[in-house]
Amino acid sequence: MLEVLQAFSDQQNNQFAAHMARFHLAARQMGMGKADDAASTYKSLADAPTLPEEMKDLAAYRWLQISWQKDDFSEAEKVIQRLVDRHSALAPLAREIKAVRLHHDGKTAEAATIYQALAADDKASDQLRQRAAELARYLASQPTPASAP
Repeated sequence: MLEVLQAFSDQQNNQFAAHMARFHLAARQMGMGKADDAASTYKSLADAPTLPEEMKDLAAYRWLQISWQKDDFSEAEKVIQRLVDRHSALAPLAREIKAVRLHHDGKTAEAATIYQALAADDKASDQLRQRAAELARYLASQPTPASAP
């Protein structure tokens, strides 16, 4: 019985060491300017069935950061939705990311509507509500394409 437990422990340790090596690889890829490779590595870690949930969240968060830095808001939305599916408290953040993408895509009115809703969302943090209110006011003050000179 002890041998079986030891073999199981060794297998678990080997899997964990392999995952840690992949985290290290992704960090090195980022350091070498290979953001796409790092994002792919973090995505595979977020999908790894044997990785503890907290580590999957960390990998998804790093994947989200890379997507955001690359202005790939569509990819960022996918990642945050995965996180929201596991942690519903992140839903306001997902809506903010959608608003950022819409604004980036020139859909200012749609983004402003989301920001207005976020400003009134009691599930959003005070900081997010304040930021959303400021952004909604800012976007409302911008000329629309039809009224622009």
